[in-house]
Amino acid sequence: MVTGFMTKLENRTTSRLVPQQERSRETRARILSAADALLREQGIDGFSIVAIASLAKIPIGNIYRRFEGKDDILQALKDAVATRIAMAVRSSVETSSNHDLSSFVEAFTDAVIGVFSSDEALHRSLFDPRVASPKMLETGLNVRATIYAQFRSGLSRHIEEMDGEVAETAARVVFSIITNAALTKVRGQDPIMRDFPWADIKQHYSCAAVAYLRKLLAQG
Repeated sequence: MVTGFMTKLENRTTSRLVPQQERSRETRARILSAADALLREQGIDGFSIVAIASLAKIPIGNIYRRFEGKDDILQALKDAVATRIAMAVRSSVETSSNHDLSSFVEAFTDAVIGVFSSDEALHRSLFDPRVASPKMLETGLNVRATIYAQFRSGLSRHIEEMDGEVAETAARVVFSIITNAALTKVRGQDPIMRDFPWADIKQHYSCAAVAYLRKLLAQG
């Protein structure tokens, strides 16, 4: 699933005006690097083509030769973030699937929380409802489906005793407990989650998810 998702991102990128010459690729990288830095420092309110051009020290026309506009740049950044999230989750699932149930859930939680907390300012801007274009929403839904499939596959060996329908429901609930906590925290709009430390989210939501699964397993 990760491979398929990444292929979609690659296909989307090639549908744009992707430069082939080394100098032009370097310019594109400078634009994205400047846009990334700008989002981290000033958020969506300070994000503009003029500001990106100033920070990258290139003419505005050079940006429009490579991107359709501000939304196109945001989409490129969202694609990159989505790939990082998918890769982090895949790595955690592959290295922890043979562990016990608690360790598996903790590893998954650590991967999700780790990605969002390490780039909190960037993620807050990219997940801001004001920039939720149809393409960006599609990217979010695609990566969510991808990491769920990875999580579900790794979890399956730990809940084999559960009935198929119960196991699927349990996987969806645990996945939502962890990922929705991270998304709610990073968006910064919920007064309850806003000041909740990332380390506490990782610890307590992981414990809640494990307790829920163990209760279902005990019920048989």
